[in-house]
Amino acid sequence: MTRFKLNTVKKIVFFRHGHSPTAFEAGVNTDAERPLSNRGSEEVKISAQKLAEYKIDFNIILSSTYERAKQTSRILSEILKVEIIPKEELCGHLAPAQIWQFILQNFENYDNIIIAGHQPYLGIISGRFLFGAGIHIDAASFIAMEFKDYLPTDIEQGFAKEITP
Repeated sequence: MTRFKLNTVKKIVFFRHGHSPTAFEAGVNTDAERPLSNRGSEEVKISAQKLAEYKIDFNIILSSTYERAKQTSRILSEILKVEIIPKEELCGHLAPAQIWQFILQNFENYDNIIIAGHQPYLGIISGRFLFGAGIHIDAASFIAMEFKDYLPTDIEQGFAKEITP
């Protein structure tokens, strides 16, 4: 098992976009164009305000480039006063292990990040750390994690059983 030694405590929040209508309901042609519904926007605001209560000084929001994730990130940014960087790598086209490798590269420069994106990869990555298996994350919900000594460099099944030595 390979691990990345940390010099500081690192925090990561996996934030799933809010409720979104189907492409047909939204009148758009592709999944990437689907916006948040009014309900989704309100749910994200509520969750973002709850996240703000943790008083974490986030460095950055890494966001999927899909419309509903971009809208979610804008709401987070307004409430938390954090810069957004849209990333194609977070659209779900890559395997969860590849997405985690992308996140690791960004952790080299930042201590506290929000990943705004989609199921199933958010649930697979966070669930494997917490329970050894993927989980479901509801729309407009988040999972906050803290890593103190080591940051895992892979998300193989069962890895969650040993995050630190």
